Amino acid sequence: MDGELTGLVVVVAVALLSFIYMKVTGKQLPPAVRAALPAVVRGLLGALSKTPGARKLCFVKAASTPVSLAPPVFTGTITGAEIMALLKPLGIQMYGPVDRDYNLVGMSEIERFLAHYHSDLPYTADDFDCDDHAWLMRAEVLKWSKGRMAWGYVEGQSIPGSERQFAPHAWNFVIDTTKRVFYVDELTVAAGQDKPTPAYPVRSHMGRI
Repeated sequence: MDGELTGLVVVVAVALLSFIYMKVTGKQLPPAVRAALPAVVRGLLGALSKTPGARKLCFVKAASTPVSLAPPVFTGTITGAEIMALLKPLGIQMYGPVDRDYNLVGMSEIERFLAHYHSDLPYTADDFDCDDHAWLMRAEVLKWSKGRMAWGYVEGQSIPGSERQFAPHAWNFVIDTTKRVFYVDELTVAAGQDKPTPAYPVRSHMGRI
């Protein structure tokens, strides 16, 4: 449990115990007892947080630390000009790369991230929909790779004859160490669940990397 939450629980517990004591006895809680209560409550909270069964309590679970993901292992680089050349035949329209070059990772690293990452926020039309999910996934990748991975964002729709058919949508693309482009999509519209899909031509409205 973090410090702020512990402090709040201690304040509430001391106030509640003091109120109950006054109601039962008709007297104020002795100053010495009141002074010792915070330490007692903190000790109980510490014991609870180390008890397996108590970990299921909401106040303990809410403060749990997410499992961290080890940094990516980079195995190559690619220039912005190369990225533009790879995206053009796919129909992904991008004004230009932001950085001069980017780092590449192998497929195992991409799949490791996808197995780890899942948005806690459900899809909500017009509020938290495809573009929000795509931007959030890309933001997490940028944090994970310190902005170095060739992982981009695209808005577009399928073209006639494509195996996957979908209306205007937003998703991500990533380039692996072999310099192949793959689609990734938390909402599984443009790509499979937790599995990069080899990129296919689309009608793109915008792209970003």
